[in-house]
Amino acid sequence: MRSQKLPKKVWICHEAGVEFDNKEYYEEYMNHKLLLDLQRAQEEEESWREEYYRRRRNPYWKNDSDYD
Repeated sequence: MRSQKLPKKVWICHEAGVEFDNKEYYEEYMNHKLLLDLQRAQEEEESWREEYYRRRRNPYWKNDSDYD
């Protein structure tokens, strides 16, 4: 009976298309990616909030029908 070699285990980040042959590197990459995604979402929300309050203080925006 011939022994068959099993394929090497690979961890894949499907969002970025990155493959890892080491679980620790994969987990470190995913944790870092999650942190960056959370920071980006927080910055977008902060930017949106600043824009919202800037428009609230602007008298020309206050009378805009789309703003209500």
